[in-house]
Amino acid sequence: MDKTLHSLDGYAGLLKDHNLVSEYHIGTGSGDCPIRYISFNSMDIRTDTLFVCKGSHFSVDYLKSALAKGAVCYISEKKYSLGDMEKDIPYIIVSDIRRTMALIAGYYYNQIWKDLKIVGITGTKGKSTTAYFMKFILDEYLREKKKLLSAIISGIDNYDGVINEESHLTTPEAMELHRHFSNAANSGIEYLSMEVSSQALKYDRTLGVTFEVGCFLNIGEDHISDVEHSSFEDYLESKLKLFAQCKHACVNINSDQ
Repeated sequence: MDKTLHSLDGYAGLLKDHNLVSEYHIGTGSGDCPIRYISFNSMDIRTDTLFVCKGSHFSVDYLKSALAKGAVCYISEKKYSLGDMEKDIPYIIVSDIRRTMALIAGYYYNQIWKDLKIVGITGTKGKSTTAYFMKFILDEYLREKKKLLSAIISGIDNYDGVINEESHLTTPEAMELHRHFSNAANSGIEYLSMEVSSQALKYDRTLGVTFEVGCFLNIGEDHISDVEHSSFEDYLESKLKLFAQCKHACVNINSDQ
């Protein structure tokens, strides 16, 4: 279990290495600052937090609130005007905030997902049912071995050994997802079953994670719209990304979709 904290310079370097940085300002002495927390929620800030500005409804007031509570740098796709404090606040402007979130989450939690065997399940229908079937099978095996029961991340609820909650997204945002991985691994859990939505794959919430098994159930036309996927091709392409992120692929060949 690696508890290494990385410096602000380290995060900037990571994003530069992935060609995501368009502009940044860190300032003398700030680069050595250890980042003790990452968040995109202005209500969830700790001392030395790296704060991510995301969402179409994001307001500069959220950023000001985060900075007042202990954030030491912000990452955004645009630079914000902060009045008198502006010259003293480090920032990193990036071209893709979603890829950025996945990368810094993996970096902050030191790729702890590698300590887990993760089963990722995608499909238009049946993701939740299959995830719970998978958990049931794993838990029977784990009880026999007198080991901790498996974790689950689903559209119904999330359990990671620390958090047991009703879920709000089929697949959480990358920073929340890696927190679940960290909680599970640090709790001594070995296996985790999770639903992987097409939106999660399309918008890089699982970027950088390798699944022990990637399971493809089926595909229909339920999520083709102006809000989700503009075409069936976009929907299919998003789901197929799972195969590039798994060691073993499992495909339901009995489905007529």
